[in-house]
Amino acid sequence: LKPRHWKDFFVLTDVPDGFYYRERYMQSSSRGDHIITEVFYDLETETEFFYFVQSADYDYNKGHVPDGVKKKEGQLYTEEKGTRNQIIWFYDDLTLYLEGNLPLDELEQIAKSAVNYDTLSYDYSVIEETMGVYE
Repeated sequence: LKPRHWKDFFVLTDVPDGFYYRERYMQSSSRGDHIITEVFYDLETETEFFYFVQSADYDYNKGHVPDGVKKKEGQLYTEEKGTRNQIIWFYDDLTLYLEGNLPLDELEQIAKSAVNYDTLSYDYSVIEETMGVYE
């Protein structure tokens, strides 16, 4: 669920078979600077995992976007980080990250499945009423 003051928020529509949503973290250094992390693990061994991060926090992004990456909406930037791989892309004020120990081609497929929350036609009204801060 997105913070109310964010105009955009993304959800993954294609999580690989055998993976489950494990937990969600939300950090904030100020009202508009949230970092939302969703964690997914494989059901069988819990050794394969990936994180989906959405950030509007300038300081977080500055420390996590590799030097030389230019903000160009719609373009995926990939990086191998030892035993992990990372994909970064941008949408308006958000920086999106997908990081995990899956092969880059699998992470890329997951990244391409991210869609703007507002484009979905699910009925979240019951959840929205109970969450207060979120939409």
